[in-house]
Amino acid sequence: MPRRSRPAIANRRDLFDYLETQMNRAYREVLNARRLEYESTYLKTFLLEFNWRVARSSLNLQDEQELLQAALSIGERRGGPVDTMVEATGEAGFYRVTWRGRRNLDLDVYLDTSTDPDRRFWIAYTLSDSREVETLFDRLASSRPALDRVWFWPSFLSELQQKGEFRGIGLDYDYRRFERAAGTEDPSTYLKVQIWGGPESRDIFDFLDHDPSLADWAVLSKVRLKYRDGGEDRSRFCLDRDYALRA
Repeated sequence: MPRRSRPAIANRRDLFDYLETQMNRAYREVLNARRLEYESTYLKTFLLEFNWRVARSSLNLQDEQELLQAALSIGERRGGPVDTMVEATGEAGFYRVTWRGRRNLDLDVYLDTSTDPDRRFWIAYTLSDSREVETLFDRLASSRPALDRVWFWPSFLSELQQKGEFRGIGLDYDYRRFERAAGTEDPSTYLKVQIWGGPESRDIFDFLDHDPSLADWAVLSKVRLKYRDGGEDRSRFCLDRDYALRA
């Protein structure tokens, strides 16, 4: 499949205009036909944590772009080489990061390193395949001591559910890892629930949340919400899915 042409994005304003156009395109078909329009995709946003001092010390680099190039390079994936390119834009602290490799690895991420005054937290925006990007970030976070991936905690997700239209939940509990750590031979306890929908998913969540016997089992791992812009045009909305901290 030929790669799509890269949009001309020189600053944050260009990026936000482009992302708004793509989001409107995707949600138009979700609203009207309950499916994504061909070649459209959802926007994915990641929150990353980066320790500049550790990175500069371990990589022995001071130039920011060179530092990011080294920190975000993965070398190989799926047995083949991966080219990593970090490109500066017209605004300080705003970069385009590209990973290209065999087997259709073709990822573009727009990275903002300056929204936090201390520059500890980065925001990454992408329209690329979520599974590929998540796998890549997981690999980078596990192999780079200065880089980590930030997840939201369950109590925060519960609070989020009051701020939008409830659209679904994910619950995870895996006792097998505790049994493995204790040397138990027959690990067996595992619970995983994921429900995307409307009012019925809220009813199921309320049932699980208020059952004392499930208090230690039903750990909220993700929530899905729909936000509207507050106007009369119901075609303008955003579906938001947030994740909890993973051990």
